[in-house]
Amino acid sequence: MVESNVNEAYDEFQSEAVSALVKDFSKKSNGRYLLVIPTGGGKTRTAVKAVNKLFEKNTLNPKTDYVLWVTHRIELENQAKDEFSDYASDEDNPVSFEDRVTYVHDLKKIRSLVKDPKIAFVVIDEAHHSKASSYQPIFERESVGVLGLTATPSRHDGRPLDFERESYSIGFPDLITRRVILDPIEEPPIKTGYEDDSNNLDDIDEEKLNNEERNRRIIEVLHKRSDRYNKVVIYVGTKNHVKDLYSQIKASPLEDVYPSINWILGGPSNNSRGLDRKQFIKEEKSHNKSILINVDVLTEGYDDKTIDTVVLACPIKSTLKLMQAVGRAVRRNGDKKAYVVPVEDKLPSITYRFSNRWLYSDISDALEPQVIDKTYFDDKSFRQSLESTYTSPETWVEEDDRIYPHYDEDNRYSLILFKVYQGSSLYKHIPIVLSNDNRMNFKQRFDYLSERLAHDLKPHGRNVDWAFSKPKWSEFGGPAKDIERGHAWDAMKFSGQCISNSPKPASPRYVALKPWITFVAFRFKAPEIPSEFMEFMDEMVNKESLIQDLMSKHFEPESKMIKLPLPLGKFKGLIIRNSVFVKIESMISYMQVLKEQYKAEDHIDQLNQYMINEELPIELRYKDCLSIIVREDLDYFRRL
Repeated sequence: MVESNVNEAYDEFQSEAVSALVKDFSKKSNGRYLLVIPTGGGKTRTAVKAVNKLFEKNTLNPKTDYVLWVTHRIELENQAKDEFSDYASDEDNPVSFEDRVTYVHDLKKIRSLVKDPKIAFVVIDEAHHSKASSYQPIFERESVGVLGLTATPSRHDGRPLDFERESYSIGFPDLITRRVILDPIEEPPIKTGYEDDSNNLDDIDEEKLNNEERNRRIIEVLHKRSDRYNKVVIYVGTKNHVKDLYSQIKASPLEDVYPSINWILGGPSNNSRGLDRKQFIKEEKSHNKSILINVDVLTEGYDDKTIDTVVLACPIKSTLKLMQAVGRAVRRNGDKKAYVVPVEDKLPSITYRFSNRWLYSDISDALEPQVIDKTYFDDKSFRQSLESTYTSPETWVEEDDRIYPHYDEDNRYSLILFKVYQGSSLYKHIPIVLSNDNRMNFKQRFDYLSERLAHDLKPHGRNVDWAFSKPKWSEFGGPAKDIERGHAWDAMKFSGQCISNSPKPASPRYVALKPWITFVAFRFKAPEIPSEFMEFMDEMVNKESLIQDLMSKHFEPESKMIKLPLPLGKFKGLIIRNSVFVKIESMISYMQVLKEQYKAEDHIDQLNQYMINEELPIELRYKDCLSIIVREDLDYFRRL
């Protein structure tokens, strides 16, 4: 993919994010909002654009106001400075307000800096750290606006952050669809033969993973796949493992394949080159083929789009850190592919988290709920998406339980469904509709229970009541009756027993009925459909569903859309495979020949005989539509 197209893809979604942030802070200058973008999506760049736009719009006064940019690592501070410099050097940007930004990565200095009356706005990079006591002076100063940048609106312990809500968030599949980042390829795991009797990742002794035979197997697989693994980052669990694996790699055939093999640990110059961190990283980026070994150093603030392979040689317990580690490889760079190489089978399910678009940016994914993404473009299509969810067999909700919130184009909606087994292979779902108004409140309760259930920690009864009590649920409804709240709680407990590496595995009966929890995300997406298609579909009774199919590209290459006239007026649209269209086109062509041959004469018998002999490739009820198309010479198809 050419560089200009990658930049356009970034600019498109980042413009949406900037617009949302400017709109929110223009309405409430001292608001506390989150910008949620997965690793690789350009959180820092987006925030730089937003800060400049706030000054341009005079939401921040260019003459008197200053911005405090807070990080917890020097790498993040340097990254922000680089982004501001790039922004200033771009001739498409009219002006840069970089001189109005003060940076701080020494958290001890925050209290004195935030007291400065000229500070009107604070940006907290990697905001999931913001619960630390060092950040509290920021939130205590009520007059300043606060923007948190993160890939998750939860801390590492699953608790919510001190923000009102998300101003803008985007998911992993959305970034893939927009061709912003790569869809990583999860490679076959490296089987080392190492066994651990632990039932939980927390119980694994990571130092035991540092053994010569296990390291040898990792090296063997890397050498075998070295033709496609060009720039490799290896994550291990201990400092000793970093250095021991480094020594074994340097003494292996990989030394002749990779010009650069190095390690880096925490600290200003704790690396194999003995350079300060900034120089080390600069040197590392200059190589096209390399191996770099680290312990949790390169999860935040390290941006090298040439990395194409991540090896997970230790059990990363935090889902956030896992995804940040893997996110090192997903930045687009020419025709690069991204590879994720797990070592051992006791890691959290990487496949689940990628296929379910980093769910933790909405709710905790600890219980591994099923995730469904749906799009809408107006109030009618939103209701239609809701209705199709409620009536789908796999997400069935009884009619009396269905919730239809008031539509607001500025709101963001999602739906969580708890499965209730009714016996005799019958089940239903209890729905909760989430919006900007109740999402953070619900998330706080759901995440608390999810994280504890996933680790087999029994919440006290009063805490279950707190999480499921009626007054705390959505204004749109929810489990109002005790029995319904009990069903929702049961669904969460069964989910906890069905997850990967569950400390208390579920019975086969419960596993067969999973998923017990389903999360449906509704995302606004403006129709990107040519006007000729919109005109062609104008009188179709199923126009909205067709637009959904076109937007989501739910059709095969070379498919066609046909317009079939209905007996009582209007039309029905169908998207059909090319092979089906060829058959229909052939039938219509023959019928046109009959029409020309007999002209005004009655040829109904010939037509009926033809239809009897031919097998209609679409539903039989549309048989007469073809005759109407021929008789009225209708424009009946479009190529997709």
